[in-house]
Amino acid sequence: MPADAPRALRLELDAPPGGGCALAEAAFVPAALARDARAQAPRRVLLVTSDTHRGDHLGASGSGVPVRTPNLDALAARGTLFLDCWVSANFTNPSHAALMTGTSPQATGITSNDRALDDAAPTLAERFAAAGFRTFAALSAHHLGDAVSGLGQGFDRVAWPDASQRPSGETLDALLPWLDEADDDPRPLFVWLHVFDAHLPYVPLPEFERLGYDGPADPFDPSRPPLPFDDRLPAGLHGLRDVEFARAEYRGCVASLDHELRRVFGRPALDDALVAVVGDHGESLGAHDIWFNHAGLYPDTLHVPLILAGPGVPAGRVESRPVRQVDLGRTLLDLAGLPDASFPGRSLVAPAADDDGTRFALASHATSASITRGRHHLVLQLVDHHQRWHAHDVELYDLVDDPDCTRDVTDAQLDVARELRARLIAWLDAAGCARWAGRVDDDAALHEQLAALGYVEGADASDAPLFVPDDCASCRRFR
Repeated sequence: MPADAPRALRLELDAPPGGGCALAEAAFVPAALARDARAQAPRRVLLVTSDTHRGDHLGASGSGVPVRTPNLDALAARGTLFLDCWVSANFTNPSHAALMTGTSPQATGITSNDRALDDAAPTLAERFAAAGFRTFAALSAHHLGDAVSGLGQGFDRVAWPDASQRPSGETLDALLPWLDEADDDPRPLFVWLHVFDAHLPYVPLPEFERLGYDGPADPFDPSRPPLPFDDRLPAGLHGLRDVEFARAEYRGCVASLDHELRRVFGRPALDDALVAVVGDHGESLGAHDIWFNHAGLYPDTLHVPLILAGPGVPAGRVESRPVRQVDLGRTLLDLAGLPDASFPGRSLVAPAADDDGTRFALASHATSASITRGRHHLVLQLVDHHQRWHAHDVELYDLVDDPDCTRDVTDAQLDVARELRARLIAWLDAAGCARWAGRVDDDAALHEQLAALGYVEGADASDAPLFVPDDCASCRRFR
């Protein structure tokens, strides 16, 4: 079946997430209140996930990055902009699996781009479908398509490219005819649109090439001195002589996806829709000696844009409190008048009083994990990886004094590090309560595509514990 063909992938499951394991608090909602919420709810829900989109690459964020995002900025102006949203994974499929299940990667078991979400996992699309919504998904990366990711469950129609990726304009070409058809349908509609423009190889629309770049005409000019980290650049950037060119092209890609999104944001049928735009992970542009990929669990890769707009969302609000991308699904269901739908998470619009803002993350292939609470961010390496990080090493950063995480303060604040490390290990030890890791796609062509996109696929996380202490110097230090 062609990847762009309509697919009947709906599953309706009444089992609670994790087969009964308590992953989140459930709220009792009186039936009358639920009916009233549904009567006033939007009939269209649009979820846009922007792949590899840094949180500071949004004009409305006020970060000072010279990026052009007028359409996203306009959406933020009529809704709520969350300045401090972090994801729970630094890879595309694990992050999307977390978003679509409301469950973090250490519990889903999805830690790589070639591992599918099992059919037993209750998904956001299934919850909307069970409530009578039509459900469409239009995706821009092959490895996110249902055949690899398993994320098609609950969707009536799913489109994804046969090639490794496609620009957002082509994805919208696939989606918009479906929306034309749905405009005359009385049933409510949930749409997931995924855009991949900000991912390598950084090919912006012509009008956004070299955005803000004033360097040499040929940034690959071999007569110029080579960069000292050329061997750590992605394949398509080997030989680059001016690193600012790659940063400008990344900005151009963000501007390109913003430009294309006007085609869906401007549809009259979506004027009263509930709209969410969120990143799946960020991108490192050189911090921590990580050049143009999303390795590591630092703010560069964990901080993403988040915008909510539409019925029930405060307009013109800018929120600076820490929030989690994994809570977005619960929020959309609540705002769509489905507060009684079984799904993990906490509302981003009505924060719980007991939420202390703690955020956890698990890196691709379960190589490292992190915890962020208040001003502190701690990273724990779980295995040796990337020829630079060693198993069980700990890094602690003060986000107030050092927002870019350049100075490890573990020695100076050992008690803080000890407390956060213990809490992070407890989170990792809870991984067994919901394992939805399904089949692994071992197709050679897929892995060639992933390698071309900069993904070095290693061994996926198994059913073994994510953290196993030993007698190494780091473990002895924290006893």
